[in-house]
Amino acid sequence: MHPSNTLINDNVANAKPFGISAALITPFTRDGALDAAAGGRQAARVIAAGAEGVTLCGTTGEGASLTRAERAKLIDGVLDAGVAAEAVTLCLCATAAEDAASQARDGLERGIRRFLATPPFYFKGVPDAGLEAWFGALIERLDAASVELILYHIPKVTGTPLSPALVRRLKDRFGPAIRGVKDSSGSWSGAQGFLKARDLSVMIGDERLLAGAASLGGSGSISGLANLVPAQVRATHETGTANAGINALVVAVIENGGTAMIKALAAKLFDEPGLAAMRAPNVAADPARADEIIDQVLRPML
Repeated sequence: MHPSNTLINDNVANAKPFGISAALITPFTRDGALDAAAGGRQAARVIAAGAEGVTLCGTTGEGASLTRAERAKLIDGVLDAGVAAEAVTLCLCATAAEDAASQARDGLERGIRRFLATPPFYFKGVPDAGLEAWFGALIERLDAASVELILYHIPKVTGTPLSPALVRRLKDRFGPAIRGVKDSSGSWSGAQGFLKARDLSVMIGDERLLAGAASLGGSGSISGLANLVPAQVRATHETGTANAGINALVVAVIENGGTAMIKALAAKLFDEPGLAAMRAPNVAADPARADEIIDQVLRPML
């Protein structure tokens, strides 16, 4: 069940506004190397077009396929392009708490203090107590007063769901170090469970749910589509009114390769063919299908 198309309660306050952060695609060169300069251009481009920030090394950014050195190089490329560290969220993706903490330290050294924390994803069926211990071990390896963690709920990818009860316990235990949660489950009922917490920032991953979440105090979105249409995604959140074009674009992307299609569309939209490259094990999307989506869905929105 999807939410109403129109903002129904603009008196609902959220814990801390977040806005729209583009879940930045990660460009690669023809030989498969990281193209940090192109990453910087894309980050500056989406912010100039309406995004309020960028999130690096997440799912859309193929973060699980990047080495620690590449992650640091990408951060440098984005900062060198003139993007402020305060506008950057860095996704942590590791199964060992110390490895995740090392990724965070690389961000902290460059002025980044907001992190999207992926749960440990290899062992399946772990109880909330185990996840609480893991996130606790991560935070204890950092200066809790210097970080804001956004807990990453994306069970279709990680196989490790985060329950509202777990998020609540972590918030109660670590206070401001837990900024909130990114809900990328695509479930409206699941999003509502997180949105009940008034002291948590809730960022929505599925842009089809963004308008409805705004009516319940949602703080914004870490959005893959913001690589393409950041102003339209931002307007959906700020007005609380669903955008039929956004909804259609979400469906087209999901049904045609996900991240690979976002990259194919960006490559054509911005006339940078290199943006379409994917790193193995992922493969590039069908460029002919990308042309069709641009003509049928994307251009009418621009």
